Amino acid sequence: MNKHKGEAYDQLVRDYKEIVAALDASNAELKTIGQDFIEFGKDIINKRGALSFDKESIDSDVSRVMALIHKHDELLGKKLEMEKRLDEFGPLPKC
Repeated sequence: MNKHKGEAYDQLVRDYKEIVAALDASNAELKTIGQDFIEFGKDIINKRGALSFDKESIDSDVSRVMALIHKHDELLGKKLEMEKRLDEFGPLPKC
């Protein structure tokens, strides 16, 4: 591999690792939100008379989830694109 290709590969690897880290963070955030919604659902069933919430707050949470899902999908697309580009150089790096 010549110097220019080596530098390009190193940059791709750095970018790939950043995307993988961002995906890991996105997965963790979506998992946490999912667990919060599960608890909210349990509260709706078990504490209906004592539960207090407002529609704006719920709408805001749902919008946030939709934005996170969109961001997550974009990251997945970037990861796949990076994998194709890296594949041209050989095996993918271990992350």
